Amino acid sequence: MIRVILDTNILISAFLWSRRVNKAVISPLDEKKIEIFFTKETLEELLRVLSYEKFAAKFTSLSTTPNSLVNEIITRENVFVVNNPLPKDRRPILKKDPTDDKFLYLAEFVKAEYIVSGDKVVLEHKKYRGIRIVSVDEFVTVLQGRALSM
Repeated sequence: MIRVILDTNILISAFLWSRRVNKAVISPLDEKKIEIFFTKETLEELLRVLSYEKFAAKFTSLSTTPNSLVNEIITRENVFVVNNPLPKDRRPILKKDPTDDKFLYLAEFVKAEYIVSGDKVVLEHKKYRGIRIVSVDEFVTVLQGRALSM
């Protein structure tokens, strides 16, 4: 299985808006091709963002809640929540938006192969300590390439 960190924006797109993104990241999760990882901080961010008022109508139409959706994600057998407090003494990696450093720290901690993001600030780094930072489309290409090589 491929170890992957999914940025909050990717999960929101996958579950609330985009069938293409859902197919790109949730289908491989369901097919046990990937493992995804969270920390308390990344889950808190996901829940906070999903709770924005602008998403309320979407949750009503889906007959679910932010808490239920997060629970649906983290109860899958190939989803892991790691107890990894973010280092307080490290210099910012993403100087334009250090709040997203938590995804890079997590990826390093779990030895992820990929960080999948839709955030331009994150994507412009391309790599962090050997971990590829890719868009959804790039990740689909990676998965297709792995399927062909098997």
